[in-house]
Amino acid sequence: MLDSLKRIFLLILLIILTGILSVCMPGPTDLEKDNPHDENGSNFIPPEITHLNIDDGEKIPDRNLTIIWTGNAMTTGYAYRIDSRSWQLTIDTSVTLSDLDEGSHTFFIEPHNNYFTGERVQRNFEIDSIQSPGIYFSPRQITGDSIVSVYFDNISNFMGAHIEITADESTADLGGLTIDSEFRNIFRVFHDSTNKHRLIIDMAYLGGSEGVSGSYLVGSFTVNPLSSGDIFVDTAKTIFRDTDNNSIALTGFDRVRIYQ
Repeated sequence: MLDSLKRIFLLILLIILTGILSVCMPGPTDLEKDNPHDENGSNFIPPEITHLNIDDGEKIPDRNLTIIWTGNAMTTGYAYRIDSRSWQLTIDTSVTLSDLDEGSHTFFIEPHNNYFTGERVQRNFEIDSIQSPGIYFSPRQITGDSIVSVYFDNISNFMGAHIEITADESTADLGGLTIDSEFRNIFRVFHDSTNKHRLIIDMAYLGGSEGVSGSYLVGSFTVNPLSSGDIFVDTAKTIFRDTDNNSIALTGFDRVRIYQ
């Protein structure tokens, strides 16, 4: 009989304690509201990029670029991408991008933690490392059969040019030039690729005696890589002429790097 009374007493005591705790302890809804990881709560804080060291539209005078960022306290890692390359995961807060092509690029970065991915941030920027006036290529790095474009960068008052693009015999075979349609309307262009390691381009302005200035896509040529090495402008044999038939001094020359 005594044991039965003890069990009844303990049961009553348990019921009373349970009632007290249910009144004193916050309910699940209150806990959720205080949880910064709960996207439905009033205190939710998503992972966020709070600082990026490049501005949208910035012009970068170097092929190598270190991008530095900062995430908020809720961020534990990042995913980043340059242009259309694959996404990369990191817990670091910087990345160095090497040997970027001349021209426009876009950098994307997303902050994340174990629960959420934050808002993606992107920056459009331009690599402008070739000193004007000059010649540059795109792409600047290749690993297999490729098409490489040739550009003039900010050349003033020129009437004609002789250009020789070359590769060591052990590096690559070069195909003929496919001339850009807009450039074809401005210049008469002749090209010779009978020497498969050297592309020779001659051009003359069609517009009269006043010359032409600006930046242009000249055209593109094919590359069949044979080994690692460089394709480059032979500066000793490349000559630009102005309206008085004087030589125009170019200060920027690019090259294509082949990785095999």
